[in-house]
Amino acid sequence: MNIIKKYELIRSILKREKSPEQVSKETKTPLSTIYHYLKKFRKGSENVEDLADKSHASHSHPKLTQENKDKVVQYKLQHPHLSSHQIAKALAKEGILQISYHSVADILKERGLSTPFLSTNHLN
Repeated sequence: MNIIKKYELIRSILKREKSPEQVSKETKTPLSTIYHYLKKFRKGSENVEDLADKSHASHSHPKLTQENKDKVVQYKLQHPHLSSHQIAKALAKEGILQISYHSVADILKERGLSTPFLSTNHLN
């Protein structure tokens, strides 16, 4: 099962719309498999890439091309208020590119487009 299908399987659980038991019953997926995907997702950076099978990761995620790096930069320029995490999620959701937020952050840092983390504590 590819990472998108794995995420689709657990998405309603993550949104607290359904229980793992409900999803297991509805999709005829073993409950142990669902819990495995949830654990992998939560243990990682909570990005769909965390669901990739490690034995196949090098084959399914080739080195980023210049074209893909340019897509990240273009997206940041169009949406300067978004964080690396938000950009990675948006690119995946819009079907543009599957990329970790760590990779997004690295690309933006390389290009001098990284935004420093701002604490919300100073707003009070």
